[in-house]
Amino acid sequence: SNIKSVGISTAGAKELGEDIGRRIAEVLPSVPILVRPTDPVIATHTGPGAFAITYYVD
Repeated sequence: SNIKSVGISTAGAKELGEDIGRRIAEVLPSVPILVRPTDPVIATHTGPGAFAITYYVD
């Protein structure tokens, strides 16, 4: 895989983000995964439980 890193952003769903991160790590064990809360402005528009997955490729 040419994926270099993965980011997961959540709106009030830390456990969900960590679970998604674990599942991705099973498929991409050597790729760093960062789980962080989203910005409050974005969370206001998405609502609780929203998440986003981003990734960087070579």
